[in-house]
Amino acid sequence: MIQGQLPHGATLVPVILAMDKTQLTQFSGNRQGYPVYLMISNLPKEIKKLISMQSWMLIGLLPMDLFDKMGLSDEAAKCLFHFCKTQLIQEIKSTGMEGVEMVSADGLVRLCFPILRGYIGNYPENCLASCMAYSSCPIGNIGRHDMGRYGWYPPQYLVS
Repeated sequence: MIQGQLPHGATLVPVILAMDKTQLTQFSGNRQGYPVYLMISNLPKEIKKLISMQSWMLIGLLPMDLFDKMGLSDEAAKCLFHFCKTQLIQEIKSTGMEGVEMVSADGLVRLCFPILRGYIGNYPENCLASCMAYSSCPIGNIGRHDMGRYGWYPPQYLVS
């Protein structure tokens, strides 16, 4: 467990990222992008579920339509997407290794270690994030015609 590897009194801060493709303009071109949101997952559910509490924070916007206009291949556009996403979470990665002092809700200063806990995205975003073809399953090794059928399938492993 990661918590056991942290210094005494340190706090683990699990972070969730979410993104969904959205239209950036209306009636004046076809500008689309991926806003990337961040939330600390150890917030109470009473805070998480209320939009007025602003538990989600926009940390970046990936302008995918600009990638398309560059004339890149699908593979190159996916690589550029992953490079941009890596740059967005670089600060989380470095502070997750070194820790950062933060003021907690009770007013005490604590040494906190943010780690990436999860990622939320619908099917197209999961395919993009996992570098899978659009008609394949980003979770298991399932054929295109078997998707949606009940059964056990071996997990999908990415080779780097």
